Amino acid sequence: MWSFIVAIFNTIIFEPLLNLLAAVLHVVPGNSMGLAIIFVIVFVRLALYIPSDKSLKTQHKLSELRPHLQELSKKHKDNPQERAKAQMERYKEHGVNPLGSLFFPLFVQLPIFFGLYRVFLTEFNGNGFGPYLYSFIPSPSSVEMVFLGTDLTTPSVAFAVAAGIAQFIQARSLVRQMPKKIAPKTKSEPDFQASMNMSMMYVLPVMVAGFGLTLPAGLSLYWVVSSLFSFGQQYIIQRRMKKLEGIKGSGKN
Repeated sequence: MWSFIVAIFNTIIFEPLLNLLAAVLHVVPGNSMGLAIIFVIVFVRLALYIPSDKSLKTQHKLSELRPHLQELSKKHKDNPQERAKAQMERYKEHGVNPLGSLFFPLFVQLPIFFGLYRVFLTEFNGNGFGPYLYSFIPSPSSVEMVFLGTDLTTPSVAFAVAAGIAQFIQARSLVRQMPKKIAPKTKSEPDFQASMNMSMMYVLPVMVAGFGLTLPAGLSLYWVVSSLFSFGQQYIIQRRMKKLEGIKGSGKN
């Protein structure tokens, strides 16, 4: 069963991405792996822009609904069935599918993330394109692994720090879109949302930077570009949603 899953993963995700990288290396100046990484990531993220856009919009709506859902949880804390029913009615009222924000990250974005990770790791370990190339994609005769004065096959402190900073910028942008928390009924009541936000903003960037200190710099570059693209997309969606909310608000008046 596992070998079947791996074979499907290689056929649908890994091999197409690897061949895309090989094709890009033929057209970027100097056969630069750094430029090829940037091009491939931007190309893939643009191809996934529409489903990613829908997922982020759903996350934005869920963030706005969270205070109302918390109120329903307190109101029906002794009746789980009634609480679930009331929450589903609230989802339906606002046209939100709570699973919509999970489908794209889990079933589309995550496999592609691992696919890109394996592609770049394969190259940085010196394994080459090997037997994975399609017959119509020629193997690059030479690949320039030095980018911005850094060897992408070895760990880099500068690139690792840049990856952590990029992750922090993305996480901070996402957290700022979330509504202010509702004050707990008692001081001893834990604020799980605040803890999660703290982890997203501070713990995850430190982990990313830490991994970058042990992995090839090319993977840190991949993380920087991907995180900044996500930040830009989140920013565009946030401004668009605020504009729509402003139009609706002015219409009510």
